[in-house]
Amino acid sequence: MLQQRLVGEKHLKMTLALDRNGQQLIDAIAFNVDTNHWPDQQRQTLKAVYKLDVNSWRGRESVQLLVEHLW
Repeated sequence: MLQQRLVGEKHLKMTLALDRNGQQLIDAIAFNVDTNHWPDQQRQTLKAVYKLDVNSWRGRESVQLLVEHLW
């Protein structure tokens, strides 16, 4: 996990590396996270259940992961 921050009140926006070299990046979002645990700047890796999604923001579309569970 390269970056993580809260958006809104309880949504965790992340930038994830898909390989160990950090060459391939993808955005991810988890809605309604437990803010007692996230964001966790000490965490470098995570396990997640997700599905592929399209992020439509300000007239632009990009691929992102929609995280359903993370630990």
